[in-house]
Amino acid sequence: MPETLPKHTIRTSVRAKVVRLTLSPRDGLVVVIPKGFDRNQVPELLQKKRRWIERHLQEIEQQRLHPPPDDPDALPQRIVLRAVDRQWSVAYRRTPSAGVRLRETAPGELSLTGATDDATLARMAFRKWLKLKVHDCLAPRLVALSDETHLPFTRVRAAMQRTLWASCSQTGTISLNLKLLFIPADLVGYVLVHELCHTRHLNHSRRFWALLASHQSNVADKRRQVKIAWRYVPTWLDAP
Repeated sequence: MPETLPKHTIRTSVRAKVVRLTLSPRDGLVVVIPKGFDRNQVPELLQKKRRWIERHLQEIEQQRLHPPPDDPDALPQRIVLRAVDRQWSVAYRRTPSAGVRLRETAPGELSLTGATDDATLARMAFRKWLKLKVHDCLAPRLVALSDETHLPFTRVRAAMQRTLWASCSQTGTISLNLKLLFIPADLVGYVLVHELCHTRHLNHSRRFWALLASHQSNVADKRRQVKIAWRYVPTWLDAP
């Protein structure tokens, strides 16, 4: 048995009752220990679990080197949200239930349980989770940009839209497409400022573009990039 321990990170959790190992493409091997646990015991524990660790590390590497084709009917094995520079591996566990439940079981890990063979229910669960991510991750950024640009809005909502990244209503409600989570962060910033400018000019007049250019650099280039950014969005998201 090799003496070198697998590369790992130790995290302390006040809620953990026992030591837990997690593996994900983003975080690698993480050892979650209860508060007060002796860290000197971790090396021995890793040696005992070495075969399990190595097997799952190989599986993650194979997934990275040979990602599955983007089948619109296939459910995701991994969800990559470029807007927040995070990704999650997805585990499926069939249980005798008519519904499904999606949970974040560990950093970088999602678990879908229940009627996992019902793709429609599963996609609904993923969309609900993504809408929460919009409110948790993109809404605060919109607020910060609103303060920075002095362009107030009334409220924000998460939406599932096919052709628009976002929209702004006459009352100042900004709707953010949950697909924004899949595109690069700099393009998300452009879209958010674009919609904030619509709170002042609800059109694409010269005054609108002048206002946008006063808050965003390289507008023409970012506009072109946003038009082709749909390629980052997985096809399973739009499947019925």
